[in-house]
Parts: sequence; structure tokens; C-alpha cells
Amino acid sequence: LDFNTNHVKLNFADIENVIPQKLQAADIEVIVFARGKAMFLDHHLKTSMSLNINDGKIFMPDTNFTATGINATIELNDLLALESVPGQTLTIDTIEVDKIKIENAKIRFTIEDGKSLLVENIRFKWCNGLVSTESIRFPQADNAYSLTFYCDRLEMTQLLKQMGAFNAQGSGTLNGRIPVVYSDGNISFDNGFLFSTPGSGGKVVIANSDRITAGIPMDNPQFAQLDLAQEALKDFDYDWAKLVFNTFEDTLDVKMELNGKPSKVLPFEYKKELGGFIRVDASSPGSKFQGIKLDVNLKLPFNDVMKFGKKIKSILN
Repeated sequence: LDFNTNHVKLNFADIENVIPQKLQAADIEVIVFARGKAMFLDHHLKTSMSLNINDGKIFMPDTNFTATGINATIELNDLLALESVPGQTLTIDTIEVDKIKIENAKIRFTIEDGKSLLVENIRFKWCNGLVSTESIRFPQADNAYSLTFYCDRLEMTQLLKQMGAFNAQGSGTLNGRIPVVYSDGNISFDNGFLFSTPGSGGKVVIANSDRITAGIPMDNPQFAQLDLAQEALKDFDYDWAKLVFNTFEDTLDVKMELNGKPSKVLPFEYKKELGGFIRVDASSPGSKFQGIKLDVNLKLPFNDVMKFGKKIKSILN
């Protein structure tokens, strides 16, 4: 028996009755077609099918998740066990979750027995750099998953924007790894770190650097140092940079270290009697820094990512 189907464009209304109830808040549109065969020989039934998915789109309004340009050709070598040929490929043009935008995603996978999925590798473009992962199998016995994202030449200013840290412009790239843990609906970063290539610096120009001192009283001993840092980051040439990510419940903790110098004179003067720099007005010439190390700690809301994690939990359970 050989069979072929026409190209069929399906939307949410067409597949509403066959998709899980937990996914029925999603807006889905896709073009599918298939061809396959079944052969009964020597008391054995042998089946195979090629399933094509073209131009798929998914939108989940409750998590602000969008995926477009979903394409795949899945070669199944056993329809009864629902087993695929190794090394199947799924591509997605764009994935967006709130401010985070991923492009040109490519997922290599194998459907092992209808109940188990081996993701061999994930690669995608993020912040104009490349991110890849090792393999992972679904499902895990404890419903907990750990995956490390290996990052290559991510633009630092794009990363700061998408993380919701700063409205930044400039140049320079970062490399490193970001371990991500999913457990019982919670998504967390476990000591992820990115650093600039040795001997290759960059520039960062931050428009809203005043958020560094927001909410900190001027009489706080740390205020003067943070005030200098926020002024320096308005136009800073760095020799090296390092970012460290950790999450605590619904908060993303970002520690940023920069070593370099401000490109302009800063309105600060050193006061020996105070043992530090203080801000001065326009009547003072200010100070030209030849070298400075900036340490900035930011606590950013992680609510949108947490909401997405809860959505994954509702689908899996």
C-alpha cells in the first residue's frame, strides 16, 4: 500500500479536537502533507512515512510566545512503534518570548519509540552570535532537565537589551556558557557566565545607566561608587568584560564586570579627606580616567520567563 496526501493548510479550528486541552490557548497554523507505504510480507508488517511540515506558526498569548517559519521533514521508519530515522531536522525562522528573540533555530532529533524523544543538538542565532547545546532526552524520570547553552560571539549590547538590563549600543562580543535548569515548572540560570575574547575589547553606550543608582539613598556609602559607574557607562571603552547570571525565584541577578576607561572626562574629582570620588558641577574640569574597573550588580524581573516555565509544566503534566 502506497499513499500520498494533498498539501493541507491547517489552523486552530481544524485541529482543535485533536490537540491536548492544555494547548488550546495557542493559535496554530501549518501546512502539512505526507507520503508513505505499508508492506505485509512473511507475516510481518513493515511501515514507513515521510511527514512534511511547512510554514508553521504558533502564538501563545498568555506567555507572549511566538514561533514562525516552522519547517520539518520527518522520516518515520515504523508507524506502529512511531520510530524515526536518526538525525531528523526541525527548523524555526524566529522565536520570540517578550524581549528575547531567537533566529534560525535548527533542532536535530530522533523519535525513539513514540514515548521517548532524543534531541541530539540545538543551534540558533541569538544576539547576532551562535548558541548550541549538547544532547538531551525527553522525558526524564524526575521531570527535571538540565541543558547548557554554549555561546559564541554574542553582541554584548544586544544581550543587555534582551535581558532587560539596559538600553545599550556599541560593539564587542562575548563567549561562554549558560546552564539552564527546568524543574517542576521553574526555569533558572545556574551560574552562567560570558566573557569577552582576550585581547579584543569593545564599546558600550548606555542610555539608561541611571537605573544603577535608582532607589539608593545619596548618603549610602556605595552611592558615590555607583554614581561614578553609571556616568562612566554612558560611553565606556572596555578591554575586557564579564557577565555572570543567576536566578533567585522570580529575579534574574546579573553581575557585570568591565575593565577599561571612559571615553570622556567625567564630572568627578577625588577628595582625599573622603577617600573617594565625588560628583562636581560644570565649574570643575572633572577627571580623565586612564583605567578603571566597574562592578555593577543588577536585579531584573524574571516573571515572563517564569510564566513560560509554568506553561511548559501545564503541557507536560
